[in-house]
Amino acid sequence: MKKTEIIFGILLLISFILRFFLVPGGIILSVFSLSILALLYQVFGIVIFNNIKIRNLFKKESFRGVSAIQLIGSVGVGFGLSMVCIGVLYKLQNWPGANFTTIVGLSIIILLTLITFIEYLKSKRNYFSRILKRVVLFGIFGFVFLSLNSMSITKIEYRNHPDYLKALENYLNDTTNDTLKEKMEYEYLKTFMSEEELKLYHEYNN
Repeated sequence: MKKTEIIFGILLLISFILRFFLVPGGIILSVFSLSILALLYQVFGIVIFNNIKIRNLFKKESFRGVSAIQLIGSVGVGFGLSMVCIGVLYKLQNWPGANFTTIVGLSIIILLTLITFIEYLKSKRNYFSRILKRVVLFGIFGFVFLSLNSMSITKIEYRNHPDYLKALENYLNDTTNDTLKEKMEYEYLKTFMSEEELKLYHEYNN
């Protein structure tokens, strides 16, 4: 399960690089990797944080030495990390509820980080170490995206297309204006289409 977590973490990093350079597939890859990571932490938090192999999940002996507090803590941390992943996904896609979801996840992470850190200082157990590494990483990850608004992210992605950014801002200031909408859509197409492709596109749609 740890390998799966690392693989999708790497895919997420790659998706950000692709989005930064407006490479086709970057958006799909970021949605896919964040969704899988959210699902992974939500469903398999107990497995990941207690270092249990997935094939041994339903074997009673696998939980020998795992306390009830550890199980509850694993579920809580998994839920918090999952909420951060979903919040970041919503922010990237400009979907409603992004900040609220991220704040819920970060609140859980902050609380459990304090508890985990205190317990780690007491026992130095690997269980607490595994949790600390992830909550610190995703905590920073979540705070970075919480501090950005969707327009800031769009400006980073389309930094080399000022005409599109200007058209988008104009449309967002007056979303009932069909002329501004058409201009925005046209400038968006220009970000990845050549003049010839644009001509063919308009001929096909008119």
